[in-house]
Amino acid sequence: MAALSFTYFAPTFFSPFYFPTLAAGSGSSRSTVAVYRDRDAYSSILSGLVSTGEFAEVFFGPSPGMRAAGGNRSPAALITPEGWTEIDDADPIEVVRHVTYTLTIIVRGEDPLARYELLDRLSCVAQNAIDGSDLAGVCLPGLTKLRRGRFDQKPNHPEQSVVLVGEFSYVITSFAGHNTRDPYA
Repeated sequence: MAALSFTYFAPTFFSPFYFPTLAAGSGSSRSTVAVYRDRDAYSSILSGLVSTGEFAEVFFGPSPGMRAAGGNRSPAALITPEGWTEIDDADPIEVVRHVTYTLTIIVRGEDPLARYELLDRLSCVAQNAIDGSDLAGVCLPGLTKLRRGRFDQKPNHPEQSVVLVGEFSYVITSFAGHNTRDPYA
């Protein structure tokens, strides 16, 4: 009996959204990925949240307590980077960079139920704006998602917040493919 031979090529097995630089005709080029950095994705997330028109302020920073907005600027959204990992399991030359962040949505109001309902609605608005996005054309849409959330259990009246944990991933095409250009130079 003859031995069976199977050919396996990842881009034909998985959705082309997971490997846009490898998929034939995807339109992505390796040079596009090489100049990408986390800040490009964060800029796209900030723009997406601003474009909803639902937030009085959208910030990028360390923590809700450090925000510079006045108390009357509500609702507010704050993006805070958390961490990243790089995985080269599939191909040692191509690295998948997986980035995590938090999105804190802060609202003010006297009625606790109304605050909760507003936080719940704004969480859905944020998910609609971010989930499945390619974030400026390079991130893998299937891996761009707000995955978890937790409501502030001890709010400072009249503020309350929800913290959403999000992630995005993109491909770096070589070990020396990390973007080192200075955006301020």
